Amino acid sequence: MTTVLVVGASGQVGEHLVAALADRGADVVGTRFGQDVDGLLQLDFRDDEQVDAVLDEVQPDAIVVPAAQPNVDLCERDPEATYDINVRGTAVLARAAAARGLRMVWLSTDYLFDGTSGPYPEMAAALPIQEYGRQKLMGEHYLLATLPDPLIVRTNVVYGWERVGKNFVQRLVKTLSAGEPMRAPVDQFSTPTYAPNLAAILAELLERGVTGVVNVSGPDFTDRHTLACAAARAFGLDPDAIARVTTADLGQDAPRPLNAGLTVDRVRALVSTEPMSYEEGLATMAATRPAGVQ
Repeated sequence: MTTVLVVGASGQVGEHLVAALADRGADVVGTRFGQDVDGLLQLDFRDDEQVDAVLDEVQPDAIVVPAAQPNVDLCERDPEATYDINVRGTAVLARAAAARGLRMVWLSTDYLFDGTSGPYPEMAAALPIQEYGRQKLMGEHYLLATLPDPLIVRTNVVYGWERVGKNFVQRLVKTLSAGEPMRAPVDQFSTPTYAPNLAAILAELLERGVTGVVNVSGPDFTDRHTLACAAARAFGLDPDAIARVTTADLGQDAPRPLNAGLTVDRVRALVSTEPMSYEEGLATMAATRPAGVQ
């Protein structure tokens, strides 16, 4: 049986990855950092000694790393602290994996691109326009230079149930359920990705031994306001409470790639698990609402 270490198992993608890998028969061990979650090992993956200790204890065959600092505006405001996580932490894990001959899977983003001609295929030239994208691009370059056969999975606008409720759809459901209005930009396009579907595809890619760069996202290229209205309808909420705005109206610290998103032709040829449309993902999310979650 393959043993897989999931670094960042307390986060949205990490939680679903643990389940998806276990469903495929892997012996999965997860780590946490900021959240106190039972059953997960404490790990600061920026610390070489801690990483070595966890790898010595777990003896994994592969490391899967959804852990990151994905707050785009925070990366713009505090590039030094976020670089420490997204780049230096990635380097620590990559060196440790290389020294032990372990496979490594790392999650990346469509924010590598400037957003002028999305959705983007894997071979498109990267041109990030904000600090988060620059950090993730540096992480990709480090992995490809350090490891002989890493798997880099690019994704975007990931939504689904999670412990802290930070993703766009879960925040929308909470806001509209409280009777409060919400704004969503009509000029920001992407390919929204349902987290359990992302996890299932990634687990299959790992099982099949795929390497290189693979886009894993939803197949639909849509704007954020359309996604928001679809989410409202899926949860029986009022889409008219969602104001149409532009990205510029939001006054965010970091520039966003407006026409971003990812193509999924390659991953469809590699796995049997089909990328899920946002309509199907939202319907599934609404039907599987955990007890007590708003």
